[in-house]
Amino acid sequence: PEWRGAGPSASASEGLPSRAYLERFPPAWLTAFGRTPAGAGELAGLIARVRATCAELGVPPPAAAVDLEQGAGLHFRGAPRLPPALALASAALAAEREELDWIWAAGELTAREARAAGAELVLAPVADVNTQRDNPIIATRSFGDRPDAAGARALALSMGLRAGGAGSCAKHFPGHGDTVRDSHVELPSVPADPSSLRARELVPFRRLVEHGVDCVMIGHLDVPALTGERGLPSTLSRAVIEGTLRGELGFRGTVVSDAMNMGALERFAPRYARALAAGCDVLLCPHDPQVA
Repeated sequence: PEWRGAGPSASASEGLPSRAYLERFPPAWLTAFGRTPAGAGELAGLIARVRATCAELGVPPPAAAVDLEQGAGLHFRGAPRLPPALALASAALAAEREELDWIWAAGELTAREARAAGAELVLAPVADVNTQRDNPIIATRSFGDRPDAAGARALALSMGLRAGGAGSCAKHFPGHGDTVRDSHVELPSVPADPSSLRARELVPFRRLVEHGVDCVMIGHLDVPALTGERGLPSTLSRAVIEGTLRGELGFRGTVVSDAMNMGALERFAPRYARALAAGCDVLLCPHDPQVA
């Protein structure tokens, strides 16, 4: 379940899990949003309040996961805000700095700031290879359009996060870079054949898995070359999660779904049971936690 500071686009007012919900279904994790139209909000205080409520109820306090692709300042007031991934890499090159050292440092700084604010898991790096120039949702969030370079940069950020004391989450498996649709709104299609996927989309994820990334986020993507079924989201596909990610790539960490309240899953029911059956360990942002 999610908690939101007042002002994000999805919520005009503060949104916290109810006391009754926390008592009946104490979650191991919560995902937090502090980004508002005016900038980062007071998210650290909300995290502390939820944990204080759990302490009063005598249930274990949840860990916090936050989307900090552009540094802790994306959601936490007073923390540094960094450029998006592609700009970060470009800035390093333009300044004639060691590119991967620069990106590692960004990850380490993000982790230190996140932990100080109360978050243990950073929902980054983006490991998508952005080969589609009309991509409406990944674009500069990706580390580039070359698989090896994108993989090396994503790994540098992940290792920096680890050095700073936070977990990392590679996303959006098996790759959201070659799409012209936004999965927040509808189910995007990835038309590549199996050999193209392995030579391009899977390269950064394979590298991150080999170096022990903590979590991998499954994207809501129609990838028939892997699912074997046109129109089936990867999040609901055992072939993608257990077959490709765990079987072929050998991932042994935690599998996290992308937000379960996104438009790509709107017509798929029962979405929560199907995602668990497919192999997801954590279901992110249910549209209604009580129903979920």
